[in-house]
Amino acid sequence: MKTVRLIGVTFIGLFLFLTAPISGTDQSSQKGKLVVRVWQGDDNSPARDAFVYVKDYLGQSSTAPSAKQPGMFELSLAPGLYDVFVGELSSLPMCKRIEIRADHTKVYTAKLEVDEDHLQQD
Repeated sequence: MKTVRLIGVTFIGLFLFLTAPISGTDQSSQKGKLVVRVWQGDDNSPARDAFVYVKDYLGQSSTAPSAKQPGMFELSLAPGLYDVFVGELSSLPMCKRIEIRADHTKVYTAKLEVDEDHLQQD
């Protein structure tokens, strides 16, 4: 009887030990940072009217961050894959798939090209 109780207590203790978090912080809540720099023209000037749209790769969530300054966007994201869309009215849009890692900063620089086909005056 003592042996059965000892095995049961040992099993429960081992189960609780293995399922407990390793540290006091929840690692799934750690976020990474995405910095999107948007340039245009031959002189790589910041795109003043640019917009950025970030969509979770699995389509669960999306966001359109505001520019901190012309051509500079920053946001915190949970680790994972994201599709980053960048555009500006007079330029061709761009898209790139980005991986965000916990406690890391990923910088994506988009150099926009002028959309000459649709800016021509007929």
